[in-house]
Amino acid sequence: MLRFGIAGTGAIVPKNAQAILDCDMTELVYIGGRHPEKAQALCEKFGVSHFGTLDDLLQSEHVDAVYLALPTGVRAPWVLKAIQNNKHVLVDKPVASSAKEAQELTDAAKKQGVIFMDGTMWLQASRTAEIRSVLHQERLLGDLKYVHAVFSAFHPEKDVKEGIRGQLDMEPFGAIGETGWYPFGAILFAYDYEMPSRVSCFSRQMDNGVFYHMWCRLEWKDGRVAQLDSGYGLALRQYFEIVGAKGILRVDDYIAPPVDSNVSFFGPTAAKSEYYWILTDDSPNWISGKGETRTTKNVKDRHEVEMFYNFANAVKDKKQNETWVKSSVCTVRVIEAAIASAKKDGEYVQIE
Repeated sequence: MLRFGIAGTGAIVPKNAQAILDCDMTELVYIGGRHPEKAQALCEKFGVSHFGTLDDLLQSEHVDAVYLALPTGVRAPWVLKAIQNNKHVLVDKPVASSAKEAQELTDAAKKQGVIFMDGTMWLQASRTAEIRSVLHQERLLGDLKYVHAVFSAFHPEKDVKEGIRGQLDMEPFGAIGETGWYPFGAILFAYDYEMPSRVSCFSRQMDNGVFYHMWCRLEWKDGRVAQLDSGYGLALRQYFEIVGAKGILRVDDYIAPPVDSNVSFFGPTAAKSEYYWILTDDSPNWISGKGETRTTKNVKDRHEVEMFYNFANAVKDKKQNETWVKSSVCTVRVIEAAIASAKKDGEYVQIE
């Protein structure tokens, strides 16, 4: 069992604490935070034996790996301390405040020989592994041409200002660090992490300069295109559509699927569904419109549980998945370029 400690006591912690407990390869043994009394309360809730300060956690001999759920603007020094203490690290998203910082963290983990992953849970799902196979191994869509990715969740500006996302020193990307991380990552995933050549973005900012909502166009030199919509200005939407020369793949709930979920694939005419996978609590397999069954592992578990399962396996195998590192750094790079464009009222920003 991989012994996990959690650094932080914010709103996301209970969900991932439960995921650690639900994973059959991990156990939760420590919660540390800037407010030890909050850590103690969480320990009592989840039956965890140890709590204390962040330093106590990172130096504890009872902990093998740390999930760092601290605000982005203050997280990097604690990530480096965890790495220096030979702890494997799973970092909340966005992974860093800049691409330079992201590269420094991933380089430090590699040098120390510890496993590094960011907490983009949907990328770790078995469903996502099936989609990757459809796109890049089976190539059922042919050459990919266009991606449209969305994640929004409405929050009044007043509420955002009162929270961490409304403070530039704590979350320098604002809403884009939370809601933009997923669709930017989905676009890069679809194009197998080939970086766009340029981006053009428009945004809505609050009066304190924090990004509230964003619309982007990403372009590749070979003519491929992607569009993105993310932020706090619109109701909950979480879907992406990938269009190729031979078909279309659409996922309507890629970030947080309910028990009943589906992925659809349409052939060249789009007249009828050639594939239609549905995941239900009663059927632990993907059932396609062609009558095929595509078995996946742990499909009934939440994405978060599969994330910790994959992380624990990487630690057991002592092998870093380089795609995890690449996705982390590439996503921050694109977000940086998007923000630079938005600050210039949509002027195209080149990405090397």
